[in-house]
Amino acid sequence: MEDLIKSYYNENKIKLHKLFENIEILINGRICHSSIILLKILCDLEKIENYLEIGVHNGGSMSLLLTNNNSKNLFGIDLFEDMYNIDKHMNSEKYNKYQYFKRDNLSIDKTTNNLNHIKENFHNMSSISLIQGNSYYNETEEKFKNTCNFELDLLFIDGDHTLDGVQNDFERYNKYVKKNGYIIFDDYHHEIIKNYCDTLLTNNDNFEIITKFQSYNSNAIDLLVKKLA
Repeated sequence: MEDLIKSYYNENKIKLHKLFENIEILINGRICHSSIILLKILCDLEKIENYLEIGVHNGGSMSLLLTNNNSKNLFGIDLFEDMYNIDKHMNSEKYNKYQYFKRDNLSIDKTTNNLNHIKENFHNMSSISLIQGNSYYNETEEKFKNTCNFELDLLFIDGDHTLDGVQNDFERYNKYVKKNGYIIFDDYHHEIIKNYCDTLLTNNDNFEIITKFQSYNSNAIDLLVKKLA
């Protein structure tokens, strides 16, 4: 599978990056890096119908799934504008960390508009459900469980980039991924995320590392894992 992904990327590099640049133009707000092109590649190679993303931001990552007609049900969990409210965080340390995103002026309405614009542009019929909440909280997971009644083909983890953050998001939500489904850890190049993933996946028969993907013009790395059990 790793060789197939690399081959597909090399053969379609120009087209994939033009698509990414087009999405950057179409949405209101920034996209963090182009290594998320892995999402598009995986959706082209596999049938990814049901998808959950933790950390939706402006909708750039999810937009890539809307360029593929296989997708059916897309779910996203994010604080959106609530990340600027200290009462929505576990503690002041978490709140302070998230204020980096004030520059993005995030809101669920803005992201919804972005995704609907991409849907219209690519004539995509997927259902999109955005859940505004803190992924640490049970109530947020309950909202997801009450909204999604089928197993996930792909989980994309791009939430709190701390040890307890990535651990929480993985441990809470990987159970909803079907056997032989996929998980992507975004920003694997971050030391904390890399160390967590390397420890988690060493001698772990339940998961298989597929590839560590990096686009040609980004320092970011996304880790693709297959769930075996």
